[in-house]
Amino acid sequence: MADGSSGLLVGQQDLISVPPEHDEARLRYYCVDRTPLGVVRQGVLWAIDRHVSARVRRPVILDCAAGEGGFHSVLKQSYPRSHRIAVEPRAECEEHLRRHAHEVIIGGFLDHEMKVREDVPKAHIIAANPPFADPEENPLWMHFWRACAGHLLPGGVVVLLGLNELGQRGTKDHAGFKLLPPSDQGRIAGPIKFRGWRRGADMRCYSWWVRPEKQRRRTDDASWRTENLAWLPKEDREWKTIPGHEP
Repeated sequence: MADGSSGLLVGQQDLISVPPEHDEARLRYYCVDRTPLGVVRQGVLWAIDRHVSARVRRPVILDCAAGEGGFHSVLKQSYPRSHRIAVEPRAECEEHLRRHAHEVIIGGFLDHEMKVREDVPKAHIIAANPPFADPEENPLWMHFWRACAGHLLPGGVVVLLGLNELGQRGTKDHAGFKLLPPSDQGRIAGPIKFRGWRRGADMRCYSWWVRPEKQRRRTDDASWRTENLAWLPKEDREWKTIPGHEP
């Protein structure tokens, strides 16, 4: 999903070759949901402030489902000395991504064994809005969570956007959190208006799920700190940015 796209698996091919940015079938295939920049700014900076030491002078920042680069357009303003890496399956996004990232990898973040592809460097900060499922409706979010948790540099942190219900007891995803529990859940107040294959506001409830590299791997009871983030103005919860015209 991410501010741009689902990180589909390595080797999957584009459906069409016509101008792709606004093609509804293509956007739906790649589960494109562009995350409003105000939502990114609030949640990712909240997590970084909690878990990344100021001693990391030039953090490596990775977006594993980078879309047109909205996450990096925000983070390069707060961390101008960072080294930014973008992974994205849609080739038409490369031009936009190169405006914000130092390295651009076109292709899926996960290989067919649900592991991080070999050419993706590790990072201090992995921040993304990953896909919930692939085009065949196979769940993907928890695969991204596991892969990202094992792909951090020392002192790093994973910050992924996901549904609140990921943490509900009795769900398969909650069972996954017992193996790799988050440290923090930042609940986003109010509906988010993504832009991509969907239209209108998404009335589901979303959170930022956070896990630092130093956190122990398993707990007997999957528990974490939950914080209700401050209410954002409506305009900060809507995607209004034309790709290529970010700040």
